[in-house]
Amino acid sequence: ALSMGVPLVVCPGFADQPVNAAKAESLQIGLKVDRPMRPLEHADADIAAYRRTTADALARVAKNLNFKENAMKCKQAFSASGGVSLATRVLLGLANSNLPRQAKLAGAKLAGA
Repeated sequence: ALSMGVPLVVCPGFADQPVNAAKAESLQIGLKVDRPMRPLEHADADIAAYRRTTADALARVAKNLNFKENAMKCKQAFSASGGVSLATRVLLGLANSNLPRQAKLAGAKLAGA
């Protein structure tokens, strides 16, 4: 989305998503909507509240032009540094190299030391 200058509404679930959502807010390129984490007996109320909160965040991002302006700045920065095509080539190059295998071997050597 950011490579096209589109602001974000991030609903993080796991792994790096909460960190990325916090970055989106700190860069003012989007909003974060936390998932409800209460026990299952609250599911119906939580689902309804989550939908309302997400819809509100979408409306706020769409109406506030600062999000769009900041997302466009990200797009320009991405383009200036090579864009999605360069990032794709770098990642595919790493995936096809011996680097992942070497890192795995290095980790095994450290664990055995």
